[in-house]
Amino acid sequence: MRIFVIGFGQAGGKIADLFVEFDRRTRLNSVIRAIAIAEDFSHAAKILRVKEEKMEKEIAKLSRKGFLPSRSLSFRDLKRICLGFLMRYELMLKLDKMEKDIEEIKKKLGL
Repeated sequence: MRIFVIGFGQAGGKIADLFVEFDRRTRLNSVIRAIAIAEDFSHAAKILRVKEEKMEKEIAKLSRKGFLPSRSLSFRDLKRICLGFLMRYELMLKLDKMEKDIEEIKKKLGL
């Protein structure tokens, strides 16, 4: 069985963490993806198991490199931007797979 876990709020995030931890320990690879929705930066830091200061430094680093806007971001804006990055990344992975599949089909057809 394959599952996709979405945890809302602090309790939902803990439940998502439990599913992922169980999957790692048992090596079942049954969790396709686990997402925990955070309400603010401190909650996000807890979910990610990093200190808030480290998360702030990483966000600042991404801003300096141009991945995030240089202006101050609300947590909602940061989530929206990160979701956009994730969607683009997943789309790129799917397109890469499609290109490989097309190349494989061309080879089989002798094109």
